[in-house]
Amino acid sequence: MRPDANTRVQRIRARHQTVQHSDGRVFFAGHAVCIDILTARWHFWVHSIAKGANMVHVRRWVLMVAGVLGVSVAAGAITGNEVLAKIRGTYDKVNSFQAAFEQTFEWKLAGTTQTMRGTFSMKKPNKFRIQTNVQTVVSNGRVVWSYSPATGQVIITNYDPTTMPLRPDNFLFVFPDERRTTYVRSERLSGEDHHVVDVTPRDSTLGISKMRVWVDGRSWLAKKVQYTSVSGDVTTYLMNAIQTNTSIPDSVFTFTPPPGVDVIDFRNR
Repeated sequence: MRPDANTRVQRIRARHQTVQHSDGRVFFAGHAVCIDILTARWHFWVHSIAKGANMVHVRRWVLMVAGVLGVSVAAGAITGNEVLAKIRGTYDKVNSFQAAFEQTFEWKLAGTTQTMRGTFSMKKPNKFRIQTNVQTVVSNGRVVWSYSPATGQVIITNYDPTTMPLRPDNFLFVFPDERRTTYVRSERLSGEDHHVVDVTPRDSTLGISKMRVWVDGRSWLAKKVQYTSVSGDVTTYLMNAIQTNTSIPDSVFTFTPPPGVDVIDFRNR
């Protein structure tokens, strides 16, 4: 006996899965399901109309499938490059950024893992402050101060973005132009859906073999970034308590060395 439409739909839902194409483009499970459901319903409608079925019921099925297809299109295919382009679009609208973070460093050679927590502030153009219990790095866009309480030293240099493979003021937003990008999957992070994208720089001089980025699909902000070095070490930043376009005084982006520390100034060397 030919199964009715509801039975066929249930079978389709039971076998649905995420489909990933070779170019990194991903179709979420719902997209494939909707196409199959539409096919099943179409055969049901034709069969019903041929038997003189009540057209009110047919209209209800049309509206149901149209609604489901609308959701499917909204959550449909997206590529890794499109995700990175949306991050860059967000960066263009952000003038300041603040967050707490957790940094995890996995040292492959020693087989050890270190974790530290801190705060990160950024303000255009080129101003940033990264503060943890082991180091403070500050820039006013012209000068960079790096203070280590353990060594009792402050190192001062000129701010030169050309010497930085990863600029602290935009490492969450801007990625290498010469790269290979792959959409990995959709993943829940902190209770929210995120796009996961792998970025492989083509420039080996950056010292990075791969980056993995977790991007909030609503705010288009990177909430988690993971860097794998050419030697296999892995550094992961997990951001939380994010605030954008808040008023941050310029005094946050200056640094006065504490009394008694050694100051090493490389600006004029």
